[in-house]
Amino acid sequence: MKKMLKLVMVLLIVMFVSGCEDNSVIVEKEKYFVTYETDGGETVVAYQVEEGRSFTEPDAGDKLGYTFGGYYLDDSFNESYDFTRAVVEAFTLYTKWIPDEFSISFETNGGNIIDDISLDFGSDIVMPEDPEKEGYVFLGWFDEDLLVEVNSELIMGTEEPTYYAKWEPGIFTRTFETN
Repeated sequence: MKKMLKLVMVLLIVMFVSGCEDNSVIVEKEKYFVTYETDGGETVVAYQVEEGRSFTEPDAGDKLGYTFGGYYLDDSFNESYDFTRAVVEAFTLYTKWIPDEFSISFETNGGNIIDDISLDFGSDIVMPEDPEKEGYVFLGWFDEDLLVEVNSELIMGTEEPTYYAKWEPGIFTRTFETN
């Protein structure tokens, strides 16, 4: 009987110990890289995201003369990215930048009024038609502070300049007819 009791005890101990073992299989999920094409903006570090998880939208930083317009799945900016979406593969997000708009003012110094023009950052500045002022010849548009003539090959920057008309008195010839 003692032998039988010992045998039962040994069997119970073996069953208890074997029941305590963790026989579960650990499956490591795939991890994917999300990279960024920032189109001249600040660098955004690639994220490594576990399959099936979402991730937080990173700060895009700044780009001079532009406003951040979101992250997109394509470089044509047709499909914006939803950061609550589960990641199932590696992909690249494209940063959309919207050009800021700036104005240029024109002071004609007694000539006809020229309306301000608004342009996107980085666009070519197209100067208005020359103003007119009776008795004067228009010499060009100038930056008053630097007394430098403004040429027509400028690119719109981040400042909102005022350009000033420069005039010189015209020389006129009068012809009289006598009868």
